[in-house]
Amino acid sequence: MKTLNYRVLFILISVFLLQSACTNKKPIVIKNPYPQLSNTTWHYMDTDWEYDMEFLSNGVLRTQHPNDKTPNNDKWLQNGNNVSFSFNNGYSTYEGKFSGNDIISGTAESKTGVIWNWKAIRVKR
Repeated sequence: MKTLNYRVLFILISVFLLQSACTNKKPIVIKNPYPQLSNTTWHYMDTDWEYDMEFLSNGVLRTQHPNDKTPNNDKWLQNGNNVSFSFNNGYSTYEGKFSGNDIISGTAESKTGVIWNWKAIRVKR
């Protein structure tokens, strides 16, 4: 009787292994659910200003803001749906979230404590 149980077990395991080896499964690819900022261009708007800005690779930000006196240290960071950036030697810092794939909106604060709302619309992917 034991021999019969071992044979049945062996046959079941063999069938399972053969079936697993023969299936043509595609690998599971997990997509990032959030839009990516790297190498994109956006049109920035608030109550005082409108200008374009580029989120370059490695966290480098390039803006066309007329008051940006220190363009070589402008930077950005994305963490999931959250976006932050600063320019003009950190004089103003911006925090925002994606609203869909082509809009980011949030608040900004200057070193003097002024706070305002802003929005950016994707111009180029």
